[in-house]
Amino acid sequence: MKQFPRTEVEGISLSRYLIGSNWLLGFSHTGPAADAQIKEKFDTPEKFMPILEACLPYGIDSIMAPFGDAPNLVRAIKEVEQKTGHGVIMVDTPFIDVSNTPEGYRAAEKKIRECSERGSKICLIHHAAAEKLVDKNEEVLHRLDDYTSMIREAGMVPGLSAHMPELVVYSDQN
Repeated sequence: MKQFPRTEVEGISLSRYLIGSNWLLGFSHTGPAADAQIKEKFDTPEKFMPILEACLPYGIDSIMAPFGDAPNLVRAIKEVEQKTGHGVIMVDTPFIDVSNTPEGYRAAEKKIRECSERGSKICLIHHAAAEKLVDKNEEVLHRLDDYTSMIREAGMVPGLSAHMPELVVYSDQN
């Protein structure tokens, strides 16, 4: 069977095609009715498994999701890994607290540790959190190093998920 191309990120071999999760977890970006319909369709681990099993034979073994909010998907991944003997590379996109307070830092650190404990290899700060760090006037992402350090300390490769173009530009600049 023909294998999908791969790329390497800090020593981790990823399929160049990532299995996305918006349409598996109810993030349709079209409205509440579509979100509810998706969540109803994928309400057990068993309902995720055919999608994962269809991708693996082609070497598509990397999936990106906010796994902390998707226990059924995490269970499906673990079951598919056990069933097929093939590992799945989890790229986590946690919604972390980026408030500049001791409580915010503790909450962020806890969520990041949970990503690692679930088995995620890469942790991309979800755009909803990362965009709060953007300073368009200064063209910087404030305190980004604090969070990327937490991710590295938890044994994962850090990164950002982005919808805002400035997020990519400023992270590259800085």
